[in-house]
Amino acid sequence: MLVAQQVALGLGFVGVVGGFWHIMPIAGIAILVGTGLGVAVHSAGYIRVEEEDAQATQGAEQPPQP
Repeated sequence: MLVAQQVALGLGFVGVVGGFWHIMPIAGIAILVGTGLGVAVHSAGYIRVEEEDAQATQGAEQPPQP
């Protein structure tokens, strides 16, 4: 299911870029660059959150066993 979602997202992106490209090539390039920057910023933020979560989980106390 995850693969199908990623393929659908990618094909949707290709359609948007293609549509803007046919209107004006510079608009297609701007969409490509903007999306690339957006993905980079999102990935950096996600990695940072995951690292902080892993550190917090390691320092957490274990609940008492009954």
